[in-house]
Amino acid sequence: MLKSLYVSSFVIIDQIKIDFLEGMSVLTGETGAGKSIIIDAIGQLCGNRSSASFVKKGCREAVIEGVFEVDITPQLEAICQQLHIDIENEFIITKHIQSNGKSQVKINYQTSTHNALKLLMPFFIDIHSQFETQKLFEEKSIFIF
Repeated sequence: MLKSLYVSSFVIIDQIKIDFLEGMSVLTGETGAGKSIIIDAIGQLCGNRSSASFVKKGCREAVIEGVFEVDITPQLEAICQQLHIDIENEFIITKHIQSNGKSQVKINYQTSTHNALKLLMPFFIDIHSQFETQKLFEEKSIFIF
């Protein structure tokens, strides 16, 4: 579960900190309010590819940090051992994106890789969007009686 999200100098965001409560969280708001940008920031913590365009104009780097509370499973333990990461109930994932497009990932303040994020994040978070839902309907036949 994502407990908190900190975003700095990312696209149009100067600085924001969001604390999430236990359970499901929903981002709502008017068109152009920045919901997609927050999801893009979370996507960066999930290992999505970085781009110099994510760094706010006039800034040297963007910083995204998420604090995740997780249930420890044997599969998560195995991945953490493989990645040489201490297993804990709370993980702090930080990504720095420089204005030249290069990025750095840290897991619990230790330098890591995007591939490590891709292995870990399925244990930490699920993101569902309207587009995934639409895609599900497109792939299935709908019968009306």
